[in-house]
Amino acid sequence: MVGDPKTLYDLRKIDADLRVVCRSCGRRRMLDRESLIGEMQRRKKSVDWQLVRHQFRCAVDGCGSRDARLEIVPFAGKDVP
Repeated sequence: MVGDPKTLYDLRKIDADLRVVCRSCGRRRMLDRESLIGEMQRRKKSVDWQLVRHQFRCAVDGCGSRDARLEIVPFAGKDVP
């Protein structure tokens, strides 16, 4: 895959998961791609990458910042030689 994905489904091609990074407090947390896709479908929300990547906020108590970025982690959980 070259460039940003069009949808969360495109992340399946590179077996990627996602990481949310808070720009305010620095907290990082991993998200499972399939869990996120399932959650978006249950809530009838878009899986469009440009929309999804701006929907996250920090989960740290007392922070809650919306200044968080969503990063793609290719080959998540795989041992790559």
